[in-house]
Amino acid sequence: MGGRYIIVQDGAEDTRIYLYTQWGGSQIAFVLQTALKRRARWDDAPYLTRIIFDALTDGRQGQETGFGISTKICDNDNPGLLVDVTSEIVAVLPMCGRGFGDVPVQTATFEEFCKLANPSEWLERAS
Repeated sequence: MGGRYIIVQDGAEDTRIYLYTQWGGSQIAFVLQTALKRRARWDDAPYLTRIIFDALTDGRQGQETGFGISTKICDNDNPGLLVDVTSEIVAVLPMCGRGFGDVPVQTATFEEFCKLANPSEWLERAS
C-alpha cells in the first residue's frame, strides 16, 4: 500500500491538517485507533493532532522521510481517514483524482471507532 493520510479537521473544511505516512499505510487505521483510545484531548484539535502524529511516528521519530505534516494534499493514492474534532467523527474519504471526495463512504464516532475489533478491516471495507 502506498501513502496514506489522516486528515484532522477542526470546524470548517479549510481548517484541515494532513498527516502523511508513506510506509505505514496498511496500519493507519490501527494507528489512529491507538491514538484515540487514549481518550485524551478529543475536543482540542492541536493537541489531538500531535497525539495522532506521535502514534503515527512511534519508534521512528527523527527520520528524514516517511512522514509529513501539511495543510494540503501532497501525494495521494488511497482513501483518507478524516478526524472531525468538532463532531468527534472518524470518516473514510474516497479518492477523487489526486485528492479526496467530499462525501464520506463510512463514518464512526470516536467512541465507536475505539471499539472496532479490526479498524484496518473497517477501512478496507469502505475502500
